Formats: sequence, C-alpha cells, structure tokens
Amino acid sequence: MNTLASGPAAKYGVKKGDILVSVNGAKIMGLSHNDAVRILKSKASHKKVELKLIDTSETAEDTANFLPTWMYWLDLSRDCWIDREVKLSRESGSLGFSIAGGRNSSHGDQPVFIKSVRAGSAAFKHNIRRGDIIVSINSQSTKDLSHMEVVSLLNECSTMQGATISLTMVSWPGSIV
Repeated sequence: MNTLASGPAAKYGVKKGDILVSVNGAKIMGLSHNDAVRILKSKASHKKVELKLIDTSETAEDTANFLPTWMYWLDLSRDCWIDREVKLSRESGSLGFSIAGGRNSSHGDQPVFIKSVRAGSAAFKHNIRRGDIIVSINSQSTKDLSHMEVVSLLNECSTMQGATISLTMVSWPGSIV
C-alpha cells in the first residue's frame, strides 16, 4: 500500500508496505489493482472508512510506488498468499519453465519457485512468471520436497500420454527475482 504523508491514512499509522485486506468489510486481497482502487474510491464518500490491514516490516522511503521484494512476500503469513490453479501439458517435450528451491537447496530450505520461463511455452501462455511459487503438483504439496524430488514429480506427472499437470501456484505483485 502507498500512502500520502499528509493524508488521513498516514495520520492513523498506515504506512507504505502495509497490506490492505478490506475496506468497510469489502475484501481487497486477491483483486486486481484496478478493482481494489474502484472499491477504495466507492468507499471514499463515507464519513468513516474502516481499513483492515496487515502491518508489515518492509518500508520504502522514496516517493515512488511501493514494490515489495520477493523475500518480503515469502515472509508473509501463508494466509496472505493467493493461490491459483494452472493446468499445463507438455509442448515440444517441455513444460517451458525451470525451478529452484526446495528442501535442502543450496540456500537452505526454500519454497519451490519458478527460476525461468521460456517465451512462447505452455508456462508462458498461462502467465507463469519468474518468482512464482509452486505450492503443489497434482494436489501433492511441494513443501517438504527436495529440488530433485520436485523435478521427478513434474516429469512423472507430465510425461504420461496426453497428460495434463495441475499446478497450484502463488504469484506475487513485486519485483523480479
């Protein structure tokens, strides 16, 4: 969230980087930026506006729009993540992405995330982006899997004849990894 230093939100302690959950009971999380702004504007004429926020630790001192880092999103409660289902089939022998992370990765235990996406691939066509987190593959959680176990699962699930693989992904609206 961005705030004006002299505005009412800042006067009540709302700061850049806080997560806006709802406005006067209207859910904001998971909406597009345009839809969230539309709801905010529709509530602006009310005498009292009630904001439900999640206070965060990341701030930005400049006046530019707040763009959270990837590590900021990883540190948020799992309740703040917005899952989406993506169904992919192999094209030209590939799903079109590479992964990093997993249990015991070279940087410690991390979520499994998209390292790169090949332009024009199935992953690209389904708006999978670098930094997206793979939460599950065909309903199997990736939480406690090593990098190699996830690679094996992706290969096993997607190489069967006519197979479609279902990925539960979390995309985040921040800077590129």
